[in-house]
Amino acid sequence: MNEAGDDGTYIIDDTEFAYLEKLSLDTWNSDHFSILPVMVIFVGKSGPDPEWTRLCINDRMLCTTTHDGWMDEASKLAWLKASIADKTNPYGERPTMPNFDGHYTNETVEYSITLEEALMCGLETPGHHTAVLQQMDQRGGPIQHANRIARALLRRYSRSGLVGNAEIMRIIEMSVAASHTPAICSHATTKVGWYEDESGELCYDPIGTIDPQAMKLMVKEEKEKEDSMADTTASSSSSSSSSATSSSSSNPYTAFIQSKGGTAELAASCCSELFGKGAALTNAEDPNEVDDEAVMSRKGRRCNKGAVISKQDWRNHKLGVEENKQKKENNKKTKKFEEYERVCSAVLEYEKIKDKDIKDMTAPQLKLFIEMRTTEKYKGPTLKAGILEIATQKKDDEVRLKEPSIPEGYAAWKQQQTAAAAAAAAAATAAQAPALPPAATPATTPAQPVPVVDIASMTTEQKAALLAQLQQSLQQSINMDSGQGP
Repeated sequence: MNEAGDDGTYIIDDTEFAYLEKLSLDTWNSDHFSILPVMVIFVGKSGPDPEWTRLCINDRMLCTTTHDGWMDEASKLAWLKASIADKTNPYGERPTMPNFDGHYTNETVEYSITLEEALMCGLETPGHHTAVLQQMDQRGGPIQHANRIARALLRRYSRSGLVGNAEIMRIIEMSVAASHTPAICSHATTKVGWYEDESGELCYDPIGTIDPQAMKLMVKEEKEKEDSMADTTASSSSSSSSSATSSSSSNPYTAFIQSKGGTAELAASCCSELFGKGAALTNAEDPNEVDDEAVMSRKGRRCNKGAVISKQDWRNHKLGVEENKQKKENNKKTKKFEEYERVCSAVLEYEKIKDKDIKDMTAPQLKLFIEMRTTEKYKGPTLKAGILEIATQKKDDEVRLKEPSIPEGYAAWKQQQTAAAAAAAAAATAAQAPALPPAATPATTPAQPVPVVDIASMTTEQKAALLAQLQQSLQQSINMDSGQGP
């Protein structure tokens, strides 16, 4: 980039492009560094579409749509939840402190609750001070490098052909991976006030670290802006209410592009190249705007607020497309095989009734009689009198319907149908069969140790007592067997 900040002469050669093509958001992953999921917001009334992520390498490249292209609450919350679910960063695993600007999407109640549940405490810098307090906006920081690379890639892709949303997603992925390196991010972090002290502790002192001249310019700019707003408020009190209403309801994109300056002209030119002439000047939130035919035909994919699409969604989408395609193909084959069986059955059935007088035939037999001569399934009158009239007209026609040749794949299909029918019958039988009670387990008592009696060491009185005990037990057993009780 030259001193004027013009990077229009920067060209990516084949060697550099081959290097960029190998990059993804996981290139710099380590225990101490990773890139958070990247969300690309497209302006649109429909989407997001899984096809937009088909060229991305990493699953953490996300895309969504909003009506005006600005970040909204739902999209920001969806990004935060995707970042917490991502396992390459510590969000949700241990206390962390992300820093962000004062955009309203960072201050919603649900966003704050989600941060707290994920052990996160946000550090919000003062409004309109990101140029000096945010790492991303630093000179020589990630965004400046990313913009330079993205513009060069966009020019290279444009020379090769049409640049669609899928190509833009891949361009952004390469640009982020090439610009959000550990070295560049560390450089930007030190410029906004983060540093290590002598003991290696991480410290934050923005006042003592940031460029004083940059802060002085920022404060001056803020003061001029406040003075300008005060003057505008004073002058607007004497203007008509209609012009004030028109000014307040204008699209911020439109106001920016219509403003004076080279940056606005460049943005308008890029938007016109990518989305068509005048596309960037359309207020997508105008309630009086009517959907065009292309949008009306995609009502099933209306702009889904907060919906986020990743590369995994694209893979699921492609898998679903293939499954639907296979299902349609199987249904087509099934219809062909079923028609083959029906024709074969019709030919066999006709052999049984071909010598029968048509006046004696039933309505189904008359329909079969007509089909054998027209080779088409009967679709005429349903009453027998009408069918008989048509059959009488075809009586002398040649029998043209013959048994067809066996279609390819019929044997395998028939085998599958037979197996499926057998499995369904077995399942139905199992469902109708009464549930058998669990087998009763016989009650058992733990085996008791049998005492060992040494008769030789017993006295005469002990032997007599043992004999009397045995006789009593024997008598009780006899009484139990005869039902007399003990």
